[in-house]
Amino acid sequence: MQLSLISKAKGRLTFGDSGRLNAAWFIDGADLLNPVVDPTIYHVHDASAHFKHAGTLLSRDPVTFYFNDGIYGSLPQWYDGSYWSDGLVPRFVFRDTVAAIGRNLAVLYRIAVVHLQLPVLFAAPIVFGFALRRTSIADPVLITMAILALTLVAMYVLVYLEGRYIVFSMVMLGALFAGCSVVAPEKRAYASPLHWTLMLITATILLGQLQADLINRRELKQTNGVDPLTGIYDLSVQSAGAALHLQFPEGSEVACMGSDACFGDPYWARYAGVRITGIIDTSHSISEAPVTAAEDCLALEQHPNVLVVLRERNVRAIVTRFSHEQPCSTNWKKLGGGGSFYYRTL
Repeated sequence: MQLSLISKAKGRLTFGDSGRLNAAWFIDGADLLNPVVDPTIYHVHDASAHFKHAGTLLSRDPVTFYFNDGIYGSLPQWYDGSYWSDGLVPRFVFRDTVAAIGRNLAVLYRIAVVHLQLPVLFAAPIVFGFALRRTSIADPVLITMAILALTLVAMYVLVYLEGRYIVFSMVMLGALFAGCSVVAPEKRAYASPLHWTLMLITATILLGQLQADLINRRELKQTNGVDPLTGIYDLSVQSAGAALHLQFPEGSEVACMGSDACFGDPYWARYAGVRITGIIDTSHSISEAPVTAAEDCLALEQHPNVLVVLRERNVRAIVTRFSHEQPCSTNWKKLGGGGSFYYRTL
C-alpha cells in the first residue's frame, strides 16, 4: 500500500531509486545537494542530469535556492531525494567504479579491525571445529542466509558503505553461526580448557568494547548535549526549534543559511513545525571547508535583493547557526540557548 502511494505521488515506480541515486552521487561524483538546472551551480561530473522537478536559483551571491511546488518542503535533498533528483542518471565509468570499491573495502576493513565482533564471528567456528551439517533440514536455510548476507555487503561495497548499512547482514551471519553450532546431545563434544579460556577472553573484549561505547555516549551528552539513544542529537537545536515555534505558525515557510543549519543538523525545523523551502549556502554542499554562516551573513547584507525574492515567496524567516561567532548585524535574533539565530523577513 505504502509503495503504491509513493509511486502514485511520483507518477512511476520508485523501487530502486536509492541505488540509482547513490551510484550517481558516490561513484560518478554528482553533487548531493540542491539539484537545480544550472550546471555552474549544480555540478553533475560523470552523471547525467535532466531534473524533472528542479529547484529555483534565486541568487548567485549569496547562492540562494528555493524548493517548493506547493507540496514539498523541509530540505528536499534529504527528505525526498527521489522527487527533487528525479532525472539524475548514473553512468558507468570504470575508474570511478574501481575507486569506489577501493574506498568501501577500506571501510569494511576498518569495521573488521575496530569492531572485533566480526573477526570473532568467523574465528569462533574454526576454533571450535564446527561444520555445516548436510543432513539437517535447516542447512538450505542457513546457506541461503549466508549468501544473502554476503550479497548485501557486496552491493554496498560496489557503491557506498557505512557500518550501519550492514548490521542486518552481520545478524544473519550470527544466526548462521548459531545454526552451525547446534549438534545432537549424544554428539556434543566437551569443551577443553583452551576453549573456555578463548571464550572468556572473547567475552572480556566484547564487554570492554560495549563499556567503552557507553562511556563515549555519556561523555558526548555531558559535553554538548548529544544523546543518540533518545533521538535528540543536540539539545541546543531542540531549544532553537521550540523558540522558533513560538514565533511563527506551524507549516510556515522558512529559509536556512549555512551548512550547520541547513545540512549539519536541520532537526530544528521539525521541532518548530516549519518547512524549509529556501536555502542560502554559498558552499551548497557538505565539504571539508564550507563557507561559514558569517560569510553568508555578510553577503546577505551586501545583497538585500535576496530578502526581496524570499518575501515574494512568503518565506517568513531565515535561520542559521553562528556557533561561537556573532551575527553580522542586529537584524538577527537569538533562538534558544545555543548558537542559533533567525532573521525575520515578513
